[in-house]
Amino acid sequence: MEFNYFFTKENITFILATIGSIGTIYTLISAAIFQRVNFSMRLHMYHYKNNQLLIYASFENHSRLSLSITGISAIYDGVSYPCLYQSISVCEHERRIGGKIVSRKEDFSISLPINLSSLAGTSGYLYFDMLPDTYPSDAKTLTVQVSTNRGKAKKMILPVDC
Repeated sequence: MEFNYFFTKENITFILATIGSIGTIYTLISAAIFQRVNFSMRLHMYHYKNNQLLIYASFENHSRLSLSITGISAIYDGVSYPCLYQSISVCEHERRIGGKIVSRKEDFSISLPINLSSLAGTSGYLYFDMLPDTYPSDAKTLTVQVSTNRGKAKKMILPVDC
């Protein structure tokens, strides 16, 4: 008789509701703490000439949610200069043997948006056009602003060690 006293319909409903509430609270806390936007950007090549900036950069998504990088801008003297969104040819490589071209390869800039799945990365060329004449060609750091589909834009000061 005492065993059936604890397993009433109301008690079972209460236990299931409590377990569901604990699961919901855990999901909300883990999403806020562990699933936040967490990505990094590194510069591998930096070249400025004739008001054009070419950067070879890598991006890593350290979070468990996918991420889209929707915009990248170089910031100089408080002015934002966005990179080109469409892919264009940024450099060509030719291999010759005896004056004859045996292979030819074109490298293209990465097109935006850059979609990164969870815990993934990618790399590519970023092309910035119409920069001012006073832009430094031998900068030690580069300030960029990266916009994503999750949250506000992130401003980063990246070392130029290339």
